[in-house]
Amino acid sequence: MAAEKVVPATRLGGSPAAMTWRKQPEGVLWQAPIEVGVARVGQMTAYVNAQEERNWVFKLALQGEEVYQWHVRSLNNHSNPPIAVRPEGFPREVADDHEHVWIEGLDCACALPIDLSDRPTYEHVFAAFCERTNTRVDVAFVPPPIQLQL
Repeated sequence: MAAEKVVPATRLGGSPAAMTWRKQPEGVLWQAPIEVGVARVGQMTAYVNAQEERNWVFKLALQGEEVYQWHVRSLNNHSNPPIAVRPEGFPREVADDHEHVWIEGLDCACALPIDLSDRPTYEHVFAAFCERTNTRVDVAFVPPPIQLQL
């Protein structure tokens, strides 16, 4: 994730495009291509589950494979793989907010806790995810539209 990645502006004429959310069965979804230099190398995804007040998922995929994720939700547990295959430093289970990291042979099955208590809003968490993944988003931020979530 070291190389700077960019979600490019896509509107003709050079003005930044805005995030466009699509309705899903239980929430809303935003997806955008990721570029490094001039090469399209992946995709960023943000999902909001409207069934809960704070249930957000952020994903980074490179070369067609998800390599990093944040699951931001209260009262949620994630079980990591059994100890026989689970890498050192990963707990058996993670509660609440957590990050999934890509590990060879396990893909993104392993998670670690993350503290996002200082990030109270969706926009703050989205900005932190972009910072963590070294991704510059050149489209205008638009919060998940409440009307699409209903």
